[in-house]
Amino acid sequence: MEVREELKEIIERARAAAEAAGELPHGEYAPVQRLEIPKAKEFGDYSTNAAMQWARTAHKAPRAIAESIVKYIDAPLVSKMEIAGAGFINFFLAADTVYAELRNILSAGASYGDLPKDKKDKILVEYVSANPTGPLHIGHARGAAYGSALVNLLRAAGYDVYAEYYVNDAGSQIAHLAESVNARYLQLLGKDVDVPEDGYHGYDIVETAKSL
Repeated sequence: MEVREELKEIIERARAAAEAAGELPHGEYAPVQRLEIPKAKEFGDYSTNAAMQWARTAHKAPRAIAESIVKYIDAPLVSKMEIAGAGFINFFLAADTVYAELRNILSAGASYGDLPKDKKDKILVEYVSANPTGPLHIGHARGAAYGSALVNLLRAAGYDVYAEYYVNDAGSQIAHLAESVNARYLQLLGKDVDVPEDGYHGYDIVETAKSL
């Protein structure tokens, strides 16, 4: 995004220089609207139709406008420019520009692309809370992946995020789980025992008792 914005400024400065030199008429030129990455590498790293965009204001053919713009561009960011078709300008970035960004990526490591930290907002994300008192299902897996990704994205966006992933492996729930498994275990041994009313009655409890 930084390269794109810098290139837009370079194009607009070149247009202003052409206007000051009298090669383009004075007028209200809109900011560069389109600066895209071509589908084919042979057309450069970026391409713009700014010359076509400014044709109505300049009252000139887009290709002539493009020639004037290219004439006034001299920036280390760009190694080569080509005018294509009716007036597209294709830009080839200097190798140093690409290598510098690679150095930034290697230096930043996993934090590359993260936005500055926002000290004001705090976000709490609770997700999954996988409960061992019942069988896991695909929703738990989906919730885990979705929740973890959401936390990572929010942190990368600069938010102060606290993630809560409850395992629920302690307390009264586990006590009821143990009582329920024990009751099923004793029933399998022929004992006349009832599962506690506040216990767990799912098929998984029976399967656990069988495995014991």
